[in-house]
Amino acid sequence: MNFLRRPNLAFVFATVVLSASVCRGQAPAQQPPHKIWEGSVGAGFSMTTGNSDTKNFNWSFDLTRDPKTRNLIRINSIYLWGSDSGDTNVDKLDIRFRDEYTLTDKLFFFASAVYYRDIPKEIQSQINPVAGLGYNLKKTEKLELRVGGGGGALWEKPPDGEWSSTGTLNLGQEFSAQLTKTAQLSQSLAGLWKTSDLGDAQYRFTIALSTSITEKAQLKVEFRDDYHTRPPSLDIEKNDTATILSFIYNF
Repeated sequence: MNFLRRPNLAFVFATVVLSASVCRGQAPAQQPPHKIWEGSVGAGFSMTTGNSDTKNFNWSFDLTRDPKTRNLIRINSIYLWGSDSGDTNVDKLDIRFRDEYTLTDKLFFFASAVYYRDIPKEIQSQINPVAGLGYNLKKTEKLELRVGGGGGALWEKPPDGEWSSTGTLNLGQEFSAQLTKTAQLSQSLAGLWKTSDLGDAQYRFTIALSTSITEKAQLKVEFRDDYHTRPPSLDIEKNDTATILSFIYNF
């Protein structure tokens, strides 16, 4: 009877080894490494015929460097072109570079540069480097709201004129929200005032809704409103709007 009550050492040893093997097999899978560089390219085209003969084309490019440290770099560009009955009525190019450095959980420093061209509005080239501070009013995984302001310089050239320069005051606001697993909403508002004449200002409002159709592809609809208080000539309207539909590929 005493022999039957003794523990079977071989059985205990085998049980321990088997349990350890099962635990190792159930270890959680490693997360994929963080991508420092992320970006997207987009394009869209539309055409009408009949009573009106119009063509519209757009392309965009976005690139972000985020090593999950204090420094963040973003590059954005968009080109819009359109014609009506063979005459070009839209020819815009907007390229933006922005470098941000986080100071605290709420406060960050930024340096940016913008190149802008709008031929129908008689802006051959416009360059605006800016430096300033920004503040995160709200920042979560699904929602972000922030404001910023700074100062810089502006060089601009009309199609048949000479370069001119002045200082600028710049203010901006950005909002983004993850509405669902596949839908995102973004909105921004920016203002530029020339220090040589504060009455000469440029404002831009944008709002966009995008939805994922595959892991890498999205459909995006965007509304842009540009307002210039003092356009180069009386023949140019102060307000200019565009509704953009594009296909986006993320990489």
